[in-house]
Amino acid sequence: MWLLVANPAARSGLAAERIAAATAALRARGLDVTLLETLPGGRTVGAVATALRDGAYVGVIAMGGDGTFHEVANGLLQSGRALPFALVAAGTGNNQARALGLPLEDLDDAAARVAAGVTAPMDGAYVTAWDPAGAPLPGAWAFDSVGFGFGAQALRYRFEDKAEVEQMPLWRAIYRDELVYLGAVVRAFVNASLDDHTFDATVTTEHGTRRYERLDDLVVNNTRFYARLWVLDPTSRHDDGAMELLPIRGLDAWAERALVDLDGSPLREWFDAAPPLLRAPWFEITFAPGPDGQPVHAQVDGEPWPDVGRVRIVVTRGVINVVV
Repeated sequence: MWLLVANPAARSGLAAERIAAATAALRARGLDVTLLETLPGGRTVGAVATALRDGAYVGVIAMGGDGTFHEVANGLLQSGRALPFALVAAGTGNNQARALGLPLEDLDDAAARVAAGVTAPMDGAYVTAWDPAGAPLPGAWAFDSVGFGFGAQALRYRFEDKAEVEQMPLWRAIYRDELVYLGAVVRAFVNASLDDHTFDATVTTEHGTRRYERLDDLVVNNTRFYARLWVLDPTSRHDDGAMELLPIRGLDAWAERALVDLDGSPLREWFDAAPPLLRAPWFEITFAPGPDGQPVHAQVDGEPWPDVGRVRIVVTRGVINVVV
């Protein structure tokens, strides 16, 4: 029996039909499936861990985007069971699915892969953090990215907008998915243009210590993709034992990277002045607020995190086995 974790209320309720279709496709391949609906407030992690500990399941399937992947993978690791982990893409960004070469729309193909059971090891990074006052924050495994600054602020706006739109039935049918994210990015750009939200960061790795001043964004990426279609480092893999750190200074630089690093973009060959990425198996990062004194916003795997003052990110090779 496989545990399928999904959110029927996602995509303004349209996900329920897709979940039913995925369940039918899996059962047509001879797989017995039990649905566990996601829970708000991060409680999905504990629910997955509890369900898997009883030993009734031979594997777990996350149906959703990078946030669902994050919660289910953390629950799997909390359970202490070494089970195969499958992903049926149903999110907005789908960085994980793209990096693993998984189908984004074809449910029959996705079900066939789960039934075949071919797995590959995937790295995870354990994130330990402290708030600006030095108090410890709950740790978590990251599989997609850890980000600080502008991108994290945009994600906060995205979740705020989604919560408001869900209360307006007519509007939520139109303003959802990519439109919500685009609206959040625009809102973050406007906010950043009105106030100086830059910050300083001191980064220590096995290569030494570097200090970055007046940053707008700082990304530590695990997979080949970031923010859906960005390829920050074409040589990056989900199983290379390292993550790539990209500091971004200036919103014009942020916009340039967003354009140049699009998957398949020919512009990459024309721009050779992009800042180099720092690749390492671990990072120690200390933050200092910028001129406005505001704390540094954070995100882990596309989910908003509390403001941070210090963070430690340590990669573990092959921490989970994903169905490919």
